[in-house]
Amino acid sequence: MKREIACVAFSLVEVTIALAVASFCLLILVGLLPAGINMNHNSFAQTVGINLSTSIAADLEATGTNCATSPTNCTSPIYSISIVAPQNSSATKTLYMQDNGSFGTTAASGPFRVTVTTTGPGAANAHAATTARIYVTWPAAANPTTGRPDSVDTVISLNRN
Repeated sequence: MKREIACVAFSLVEVTIALAVASFCLLILVGLLPAGINMNHNSFAQTVGINLSTSIAADLEATGTNCATSPTNCTSPIYSISIVAPQNSSATKTLYMQDNGSFGTTAASGPFRVTVTTTGPGAANAHAATTARIYVTWPAAANPTTGRPDSVDTVISLNRN
């Protein structure tokens, strides 16, 4: 007596369809990879921009409190940013920074452009707060007024009374 053994297997058509579906899924994943890398790069740059903005804000807050009586004490200790006295309207300083906080005055100094504008309260309202706008853009070579660079914008109030 002969026994017949049933042979269970996939047909060639089924294997071909399975390979097509798997390769289509892999193709989608490979297509999403550049978008994920770009998003990671943007997130890193935004984090650096926020860290630079926070560092500059802390530096401005560490500046002396009474600029009207002691103008020499109105420059931030690390970045040498001038805090305007109440009778002055505003002052702007542009720095080019690395992600580690080192800075220079030319675009070759780093990939981040930081523009700090301090505005005094004016002579009529000398006891109001001094404001500082910290505008971090990247890449540094892009002009923030004409181009569309990525940016972080921070405004802080400084009590100088």
